[in-house]
Amino acid sequence: MYECFLVNRHVGAAFQWQQKWCPNAEYVMKIDDDTIIDLPRWAFWNENKFKKQLKETGTGLAFFGCLVDETPTIRHKDNKWYDLLSYEEYPSEILPKYMHNTFFANSKTIKLVMNHTREFYGIHIEDTLYAGIIAKRANISLFDLSEVHIREEYLEDNEKCELGKPKIFSLLQKSLSSSTEYKEEYKKIHNLKCKH
Repeated sequence: MYECFLVNRHVGAAFQWQQKWCPNAEYVMKIDDDTIIDLPRWAFWNENKFKKQLKETGTGLAFFGCLVDETPTIRHKDNKWYDLLSYEEYPSEILPKYMHNTFFANSKTIKLVMNHTREFYGIHIEDTLYAGIIAKRANISLFDLSEVHIREEYLEDNEKCELGKPKIFSLLQKSLSSSTEYKEEYKKIHNLKCKH
């Protein structure tokens, strides 16, 4: 349980590292250890869709990923999903929209997020902190890719395609226990073909 309180620091340190050592990186991707990503397919959709969406923001600032709509802040300790957020850390009863699990952003967005970190408590829910609370303050756009490009658990029998490519590039929350299982699941998503 203690480790979950440090995740926000791990993500913050990764973003700082990127800004110091790879400031010219075009994108930064935050993924959890239970995620499978087909990077060549992500690159295809980035060139053919996501860059256009980023440009349409007018600010060039955006997070892309699985959007969680505004949800109540759970403060009852007996609730399974208790957030462990004090009123001092987060006074609102509603969490802002935020990206969950896997998300990516351009380097400009990460730089702005890091410039705002001192304005907030380092709450332990890293997705909500960086790609929600700070994103809202910094007026960063959020693009929801869930169910089309990113999905939990399994591929569908008839995946959606466009431009001759499957739209899906990532599966989340895979319960796999070995590198062999991860490789097999990656092959399934990578070798996926459009049926028409």
